[in-house]
Amino acid sequence: MPRKTVIVKRETLPDPKYNSKMLAKFVNVLMRKGKKSTAEAICYKALDRIQAKTNSDPITVFKKAVENLKPTLEVKSRRVGGASYQVPVEVKQPRRLSLAYRWLRLYASQRPEKSMVEKLAGEILDASNNTGAAVKKKEEAGDWHPRLDPWGGDQGPPGPVRAGPRHVRDRAAQPHRLPPGAPAPGVLHDPADHL
Repeated sequence: MPRKTVIVKRETLPDPKYNSKMLAKFVNVLMRKGKKSTAEAICYKALDRIQAKTNSDPITVFKKAVENLKPTLEVKSRRVGGASYQVPVEVKQPRRLSLAYRWLRLYASQRPEKSMVEKLAGEILDASNNTGAAVKKKEEAGDWHPRLDPWGGDQGPPGPVRAGPRHVRDRAAQPHRLPPGAPAPGVLHDPADHL
């Protein structure tokens, strides 16, 4: 990564048939070994099949499918001391799109249909209806529950463990023991109670 110059992101040109930048980006993700015309043909045929099945605009169905696949949270591993914790992190917008495209391509290729056109059309339709393997993956990616959070909510990781003599550390780790009949710390008591 260069130190001085700021890398400018290249603008993706919209695709020639539907004039959509989203679709052009997905074609690039779908492409293998530089065969862009093959990827375009697969994508356009899949969209034609979607139009034939649903009698609605295929780009609208595709956009809805991508919107349903975008993750909001993902779990990242973070090491604190010797332990690894799963920490939920919000996903940035460009990564949301790239993950959605990647999952759509991956789970379309794993479907049982014969041709990639049928597989892709099926997965886009399933994703637009909030079903299918790609949507399941999205739900798993953000699968995090506050009960499972090792730090209990928004507190973050615990601070560093202070070094010191072993007996001091062990005593600090144990709960403070009170003599029988003594009031709990912080509880005000009346001296007349002990008469």
